[in-house]
Amino acid sequence: MYHVISTGIIVTILYLICHLFSKEGFFSISDNRKIWNILLGITFLITAASGLILAIRVNYKLKNPIFDSILKWHVETGIAFSFVALIHLFNHLRYFKDLFKGTISPSVTESEVTREVLQPKLLKANLFLTGFISSSAQLLLMREMLNISGGYELIAGTYLASWLIDSAAGSFFAGRSKPLPLKKLQWLLAISPLFSVILMIVINRFYFNPGETPSFLAGILFNLVVLFPVCFCSGFAFIKMLMAARKQKIFDSGKSYSIETLGGIIAGITITIFTSGILDTYQILFVTIILYIIFIFLTDYQIKKVTGSILITAGVLLMLYTISFPPDKFFRQMLLPGIKVESSKDTPYGNITIGSYGGEKFTCYNHRIARWSYDETEREENIHYAMLQHDAPKKVLLVSGDPVSNIMEIKKYKPEKIYFVERDPELIKLTDKDILQKNEEVEIINDDAFRFIKNSKEKFDVVVMVIPPPSTLLLNRYYTKEFFEEIHSLLGDKGVFSCSPGPSENYYNDQLAMLYSVIFNTMGKVFKNVVPIAGNKLYFIASDREISTNICSLVNKKGIENIYVNENYLNDEIISMKTREILSVISQQSKINTLSSPVACYHYQTYTLTKDLGKIIPAIIILTLLFIFPIFTVRPGNLPIYAASASLAGYEILTLMAIQSTAGNIYHITGLVFAVIMGGLSAGALIKISAEYKTQLRIVMISLLVFYLSAYYLFNRIPSIDFQPIIILVFLTMSFLPSLMTGYLFKLISERGEKESIPAIVYSSDLAGSALGFIVISGIALPFLGSEVTLLILGLLIFIGLIFASFAHR
Repeated sequence: MYHVISTGIIVTILYLICHLFSKEGFFSISDNRKIWNILLGITFLITAASGLILAIRVNYKLKNPIFDSILKWHVETGIAFSFVALIHLFNHLRYFKDLFKGTISPSVTESEVTREVLQPKLLKANLFLTGFISSSAQLLLMREMLNISGGYELIAGTYLASWLIDSAAGSFFAGRSKPLPLKKLQWLLAISPLFSVILMIVINRFYFNPGETPSFLAGILFNLVVLFPVCFCSGFAFIKMLMAARKQKIFDSGKSYSIETLGGIIAGITITIFTSGILDTYQILFVTIILYIIFIFLTDYQIKKVTGSILITAGVLLMLYTISFPPDKFFRQMLLPGIKVESSKDTPYGNITIGSYGGEKFTCYNHRIARWSYDETEREENIHYAMLQHDAPKKVLLVSGDPVSNIMEIKKYKPEKIYFVERDPELIKLTDKDILQKNEEVEIINDDAFRFIKNSKEKFDVVVMVIPPPSTLLLNRYYTKEFFEEIHSLLGDKGVFSCSPGPSENYYNDQLAMLYSVIFNTMGKVFKNVVPIAGNKLYFIASDREISTNICSLVNKKGIENIYVNENYLNDEIISMKTREILSVISQQSKINTLSSPVACYHYQTYTLTKDLGKIIPAIIILTLLFIFPIFTVRPGNLPIYAASASLAGYEILTLMAIQSTAGNIYHITGLVFAVIMGGLSAGALIKISAEYKTQLRIVMISLLVFYLSAYYLFNRIPSIDFQPIIILVFLTMSFLPSLMTGYLFKLISERGEKESIPAIVYSSDLAGSALGFIVISGIALPFLGSEVTLLILGLLIFIGLIFASFAHR
């Protein structure tokens, strides 16, 4: 299916946004035309190149599955080219009219916008709110967009990089455009998150199927397009206010940066508090926008006290209505059109949406179906492949999954005690709590499984882990050598452990074979016996005792009555044959998966990318153009801030990984880590040191180099501390230090000259460097090389920046 109407709608919305920005003075009409001319050229080149390749294919009768992807790209970009061409024609319609009349109209001179004199208090308030609004939107949209696009680290890095690249575009155009009234900046900043939400819903409805994880290429384009309105406006508004403060000599660039960053700090803390289950995502977003609009009316319009009181009262009532009648159910229905949404709840861990389709109940967790009726095949395989291996299981530990259906299968073995671990208490409260409480032998534990197993003193006969494959660093923890060792310590001599690291396929490509080799060899370092059993998923059964693949014989021997796992549907000989086939593709030379070297996560992501080979090359090209190519446009004098920002962004990813390995909650912690890093940037921008420019620059870069080299020795030793709050505090402190130095570096470089546009150029380099750090570290270095080597790479980036700091001209 080709997206004719949907592509036209998206292109039209983007054009209208750009047209609005140009009319309001965010960039000139000529710049707007240049943007769409570039898009016209890009879509033309892709359409023409793919058409030429397809013509060669037909002439020479070439056969390869990649040609099917090229055909799709040829048609899709052709559709986009057609709509962009229509916009191009519309933009130049007057020119053609005049051409046929025999006259060419002179170019229209854009009217100058009068510079307004801003009061220091008003400017401070607006800088603060710019940071608060943009950071709030970033954290809230991050939850939504990562849920839609899969949430794995490579796409998370793409989201953060897209945010920074779009913001860099805003700051770039701010340095080129004419002065703008503060009102325009405020109103466009206020409504820009709504534009992003509309784009998010439209793209999700037209291009993605409900519950589908988009391809990596689709995820890149999704992030770039959706984030454009809010990021461009926030980057533009900040630079315009910074330039105004500098021009009017109200305060320097460092203080402007510090005030705006302070808004980001407060936003991070606020979002962390309110996403703890107090309010849902869209409630927080709309309340934030309403408060900002009230501020605009009270500060920019001459409103009498009575009118102001009425306005505040109306705003408060509107916020109370938003809190009492959450809009989240409406938005979930828009994002999940395949089911009838009955309720939606955001928790510190994700979103829970309950709905129905054709009378059947579904529970969606982070936009993926987690529980449904009539799941006999999956629940029986989850439980019986492991439980059948034990003679008389008395204590069973079930980690995650659907407790009602899975516990029903466990009870067939008449255990004395069943422990169920689920980190999100709301998931149980909304679906299963009443049913589970009626079973006295069941004990519910609301805790992170990694932390519970590490601290538990109980001994178990069987541990069944129903956790998704290691697609993210968060999930990767449950497939590491450290976790398997903790599991082994809780099992008796005859204890059995089961997990499912991925799908069962008829053919295992190199990436999937490597993924299973990593998990198999990691488990083999801990357990004496590990046996793969293929079902609808691939299960690894591990124990120090012998493991049998004669599943049907064991079912008959124990007298277990099953619907699916029995000799009516399965055959022991076929199960054994598939086990031998899987063992034949297992490589004994693979690396071991650990917390510091999450190679399983890397191999799962590469396996996901190979599902559509035709989209890998375009994705690499886009990544190169957007996130790597900008390094060649950075001036030598700005390379130190580029390197420092890239290193800080990569270190932020490392910190999130390390803390979630302890606390097990990236959603809730992200806001806190974000606030600490923003706090360091803000404090650094306020530091004042009297010394020669190059001397200060070298001292800062050397200090950063020393920090990252020290972190190389300390980073993986900190989690050995037994007291969890101390671990989190140490990691947060270590995040504050490099951000403090990077903040001071921004102040130092942005104030090195009198030219008004310098802060815009430096800020663009800052954002572009951060974008590179998020992509390279989260997508490549950390999953494949591990945290220690990644820290050395961060040190290398700083060393390169130090070289330029020493020899580049000021």
